[in-house]
Amino acid sequence: SYTKRTVQYFEEEEVWRYISGGKRLPIQWSAWLTHTRKEPPTIEELEADIRRQLRLSANVARIEARDAAEAAQMLQMRQQ
Repeated sequence: SYTKRTVQYFEEEEVWRYISGGKRLPIQWSAWLTHTRKEPPTIEELEADIRRQLRLSANVARIEARDAAEAAQMLQMRQQ
């Protein structure tokens, strides 16, 4: 039998932000709450994941900018 795991929100308004879908719990916490991981995430783990997400976003932005520049260059070459 599993123990019951719950979330305690710092502010009452936060509950509604999560319920309405405006915010989401980190996947590490969701996994712990649903018993798909044994231990709750550490602050260090959550911070490392935030850094990973920031690196990923920066890489995506660079790739999108490169792709847009290539598309503009191809369009310009076709028009000549």
